Amino acid sequence: MQLSIKNKIKSTLNTVSKIGFFHLFSANLILQIVGFGIQIFLTRILSVDDIGRIKVMQSFIGIATIIAGLGVNTAILKLCSEDIDDNQKKKLFINGIKFNFITSMIVLTICIICSFTKIYSSDNIINVALRYYSIIIPFNVLNDLGIVYLQSQKKIKDMSRVQIITKVISVLFIILFSILFSLSGFIFAYVLTGIISFIIFLFLFKDELKEFLKIPITKKYIKNIYNIGKYAFATNSIGQILAFVDVLFMNYLIKDNSAIGFFGTAQLIITGLMIIPTTFNQIIVPYVSGNCKSKNKVIKIYNEYYKKMISLMFAVIFISFFVIPVFIPIIFGSKYINSISYFRILLVGLFFWSISATRGIILLGIGQVKYNFYVSLVTACFNIAFNYVLILKFGASGAAYGTVLGFFAGSIVSKKIFHKAINNKYI
Repeated sequence: MQLSIKNKIKSTLNTVSKIGFFHLFSANLILQIVGFGIQIFLTRILSVDDIGRIKVMQSFIGIATIIAGLGVNTAILKLCSEDIDDNQKKKLFINGIKFNFITSMIVLTICIICSFTKIYSSDNIINVALRYYSIIIPFNVLNDLGIVYLQSQKKIKDMSRVQIITKVISVLFIILFSILFSLSGFIFAYVLTGIISFIIFLFLFKDELKEFLKIPITKKYIKNIYNIGKYAFATNSIGQILAFVDVLFMNYLIKDNSAIGFFGTAQLIITGLMIIPTTFNQIIVPYVSGNCKSKNKVIKIYNEYYKKMISLMFAVIFISFFVIPVFIPIIFGSKYINSISYFRILLVGLFFWSISATRGIILLGIGQVKYNFYVSLVTACFNIAFNYVLILKFGASGAAYGTVLGFFAGSIVSKKIFHKAINNKYI
């Protein structure tokens, strides 16, 4: 019996090692640690108000990046994971790049124009800073395409290396320029890192891009991308709204950058904990896509990952609830003790988000992305309603409660829609 258990453990470790789990997990872990390090550093040299401003600007940039991408990255991940020849994959990839370059430049132009008004904020520092911060949008979009293409080809090790290298470069620049130029230096460093990442991808994909000018934007490939991308775009747009609705409502309703700074720090820690479900989900897609013709195999993959996710997240949330608050004032500074209450509330929302995300990634793998859109749309409606009402009544604490209630409602909806999507796929 003991031997059998040992063999199962050994077999599992060998399997996850072959598919690149440890490379991806270690890369994600390094990225999160570095991200925390940067945030800790920034809290020591920037005011709480500036931290709040960064959170607001990142919210707008995140939404703009999704709009500029139009779901092409999700379509490339899905289509290039399928069993088609390499030439077809290359043409899909290049068509995606050309299409996204055009869309991202249009969005960039609109964002810069908006920065000359007070659409973004009543705080003019945010409006002026976003004129320069927006430059990152096309680089974010194109770099995302490079990442998902590597993922689709199961080149997990290459993907991990690129992410680690670019993050290390980012740290060096952010530390240097933030010390020298404060908030302006942070923005400059962030944009510069995006440009350098783009240059790295140009070298990495030099073989795929040899015929870049010769391969035209073709109706057939754009149509294939559009059929998946349209739902992914809508879903991702709503996902970004879900991620930032609390901050955006606080920006417009309570207009307190310090409260946003405290809340944003709590969110940062939650984002760090998301490494666990995110790492699992990044690996699932190519394997579900490769087995999407078999309902039994898809259900088996889902059940396996879903059970593990629930057990793991229960443990993570329980430990985090008691341990992490002890270190928040030590790491970020005593003034950030106000972040603890937000963090503990948001932990509950993390659990509901993680189980919904697993269902969503399975639906992506079998091409049922429109159902993810339905889930996101309903969840967004709940989140917007809860956040608006509770922020007006309780301020920043209301944002935390609203987020939890929204994701709880979304998890119930996702369960019902998931089973309907599976049944419709395999009639």
